[in-house]
This record gives sequence, structure tokens and C-alpha cells, in this order.
Amino acid sequence: ITEEFNSKTYVDLTTDVLCRHGVNVEEGEMQYEVAGNSYLTAKHVRICDGDWSSGAFLLCMKGLISDDSELAVSGLNYDSPQGDRAIMDFLEVMAGNAGNANAGNANAGNANAGNADKGSECISYNCKNIPDIVPYMAIYAAYKNASNPNRATRLLDVGRLKHKESDRISAVLDYLQKIGARSEFDGDNLTIYGADLNCIRTI
Repeated sequence: ITEEFNSKTYVDLTTDVLCRHGVNVEEGEMQYEVAGNSYLTAKHVRICDGDWSSGAFLLCMKGLISDDSELAVSGLNYDSPQGDRAIMDFLEVMAGNAGNANAGNANAGNANAGNADKGSECISYNCKNIPDIVPYMAIYAAYKNASNPNRATRLLDVGRLKHKESDRISAVLDYLQKIGARSEFDGDNLTIYGADLNCIRTI
């Protein structure tokens, strides 16, 4: 690997599958080594993990509705190597109950506020390896911040969403505007303030 790459967790999924089927992959500093003369072997039948990217949408929705909701999300492997499993950590951070699983992704306090208003309560979360769930995280943050005008959420390292199969970041900014949420995008990081509850009710 000649330069730093993003979304490493997706590469981890590939190496996990290879190793489970008899191919030895060793990860070194800026390199992967695959053993020569390796062959894939069907050692056993494996049930594929549920998709955490799709599950993240439902988990965010669950987090926004009433606590007594009967909505349950099942079929997700909490030990999966899928990077999008970080949605659980993000929801905990937003609730003020940061866990340890992905603690390195989150930082709270004004020191990390970036472009957030001075004096605001800002939570920063690194999204370098989880681009697919950034749209859900952004909308969730806007709804959660709606009740606190001094609160902001800053999603870090999201600039490359402009260069996916579509300009995802523009779509996110457009919808944030529709629900009355003020946001700031500096090319790499997205800061989200609370949505306008009156706008939300009309969509």
C-alpha cells in the first residue's frame, strides 16, 4: 500500500472471509501478505452476518421514537468485523453513555468543536472507516440536537462522500436544510446543529 487508505474495515471483511476459508493473510505495516499456493476451501457452512449498514438505519429510527416502542432490530452479529457496527457506539455517544468498543472515534467538548459556535456543546465522531452510515448519523444528530440549541455534532473525515457513486454529502446537506437543521461543511468535516421541529412535522 503506497498511501493511507480509507474504509479499512471493508478490507478487514475480505481478509476475515479469506482466513475462514483456508487462505492465510498477514497484515503488516502498509501491506498485506497472502501466502502463495493458497486455495479457498469450503470448511463449513457459514451463515452470513446481517448487514450492519442496513441495520444502522433501523437502529437510528429506533433511537428517535419513544422509549416504549416495540421496534426490535435482530439478525445483527455484535462480534462482526463489519465497521458499520460502530453505529452502536455512536448512538451511545449521542446519548451521553460512551462505551469502550470504538471510543477512539469519539471526542466530546469544545476543544473538538471545530466550526461549531463558541460555547456550544459539541460531540465529534470520526467517520473515516464508516462512510456508508454517515447519512443516517447526520439526520439522527439533527433530530437529537433539536431540543438543545447549544448542541452540535461534528462528523469527521466525510469529505470523500462527494466522490462515491453519487455526491452523497450534497444529498445529506440538502435534506438537513429541508428539516431546518443548520449545518456547516468545510470539505472534510460536517457540523450539524438541531433541526427545526416545525419543519420536521411538515415533511
